[in-house]
Order: sequence, then structure tokens, then C-alpha cells
Amino acid sequence: MKEGKAKILIAEDELLIAMDIKQKLEEDGYEVTSLVNTALEAITKVETDMPDLILMDIQLSGSLTGMEAADIISYKKNLPIIFLTNPLNEHIIAETKTRLQHAHLLKPIQTKQLYSTVEKVLIKSRTKPEIANSKSTRPTSYTF
Repeated sequence: MKEGKAKILIAEDELLIAMDIKQKLEEDGYEVTSLVNTALEAITKVETDMPDLILMDIQLSGSLTGMEAADIISYKKNLPIIFLTNPLNEHIIAETKTRLQHAHLLKPIQTKQLYSTVEKVLIKSRTKPEIANSKSTRPTSYTF
């Protein structure tokens, strides 16, 4: 993956965490396209930034959760998403494991885990074109 580093969108409502992740990714050569703190901003930025990957906090500010934003984004663009969550959210972690092309990272984010998870998800999404190009079912109705 080193030859052409991916563009990554970070959706995280805790600014210090978002800045820390951004710094780590940029140190490893990735381009962070945007930092957003709401699900609606994430959905909008996907259209303009055209990222290769999204790091999405499950609990974002605003009317939609990160999981709901991921459903909408996956329907529209089918991008790989790494969910960020607190280790106490066991039921949510279990749900993210069932989602195709998605992974999760537990907070606080450890640098080695961040790098390895990003690489694994990007490699998986780029080597499985039949999955990446298939449309998921339409998400449940959200108002946005």
C-alpha cells in the first residue's frame, strides 16, 4: 500500500482524538482529507473529498449516529469504514463485525493498531472488487 497512500476522512466529535489520529496517519504518509464531527458532515464530505477510507466514530454529534451515516455512505459509495468506539460498547462492536468491508478500533487508539487496521481494510477493499462494486441494500429511512 506504500506506493499510493490512501485519502482518509476522519469523522470524530472529540477534537483531540481526531487531531491525534490525523497526525498519526499523516506521519505514515496518508492524506487526511477532512476532520468532521457530525454524521451529516461526513456524508457531505464523502461527496467532495472522495476518500478511499473513512474512520468513523460510532457516537457522533448531531441527529444521526456514525452507524447510520455508515449505512448511508455504504449505500451511496460503498467505501470501507473503520468504526471508532469505546471498549464498553460491546453490542456495537459485535454489530460492526458483521458489516462487510468494515472494521473497528477501540479507543484510545494505539498507533500500531491504527496502522495495521487501516492497511488491512484498504488491502481488503482493493483486492475484492466484486464486493467493493456491489451495492448494499438501501438503508432504513433517515431524515437529513
